[in-house]
Order: sequence, then C-alpha cells, then structure tokens
Amino acid sequence: MQTACAKALAAQASWTPGTRFDSWMFRILRNTWIDVLRRQRVEGPPADSDGYAHVMGSDGEETALSRLTLQAVWTAIGSLPVEQREVLLLVAIEGFTYGEAAEVLGIPVGTVMSRLARGREKIAEAAGIDRKNGR
Repeated sequence: MQTACAKALAAQASWTPGTRFDSWMFRILRNTWIDVLRRQRVEGPPADSDGYAHVMGSDGEETALSRLTLQAVWTAIGSLPVEQREVLLLVAIEGFTYGEAAEVLGIPVGTVMSRLARGREKIAEAAGIDRKNGR
C-alpha cells in the first residue's frame, strides 16, 4: 500500500481532473500488486505460514492441519488466473460489492459473479474443502 501511494504521489501529474480518483488509485495499486507477485515468483514467498500462528488453534494436530489448509489456500489463490484472483481479493478480502468490483475492473457484474464462483471453487478443491457438506 505504501509503495502504491508513493507511486501515486510521483505520478500525480498523470491524473486527469474529472476522472474517478478511486479507479485511478486502484489501477496503480493493482499494477504494484502484480509487480510484487512477479518479484515473488523469482525470489520465492516472503515468509511461511508461521507468521499466521495467531490464527491457528492450540491443539497440536488441529494447528498442523490448519496450517496445511492455510498454505493450500494461499497456494490456490496464487495459482488462480489473474482475472479470478482480482475479483476474489476485491470482493472477499477488500469487501467491495459485486457492482463496485465490476466498476473498478470495467467488467459486467455477471462476469464478477462467475469469476468469483470459479475462483472459490478452485480454492476449495485445492484445499480439500467439501463445499456441499461444509467440510
């Protein structure tokens, strides 16, 4: 986020008054995020799941299973096509409505819904989560 803000300040001359500031800023943030992903592919992930220990339970077996599931989910998110990953992060992580995500990405709401559904299905499958039975 800090890098995206710095880029926005450096490129403030490229923003045209009358355009949507949030869309312009989101585009910078998105491009910064893509740059980070590309860098991580070369350098590898910045940290393992130990940084998320506060999310895990206290039972040893449960902790191990939770860490494996979390790692599988992160790996699945990273392997999603960019279009599905963008929609998933906007809606599920950032809390955008379908309409807001569609506007930011410049796509129809139905496309947001289908990309989100396909992305969620791929993540559940990769993490071994049975969405029909909730397991």
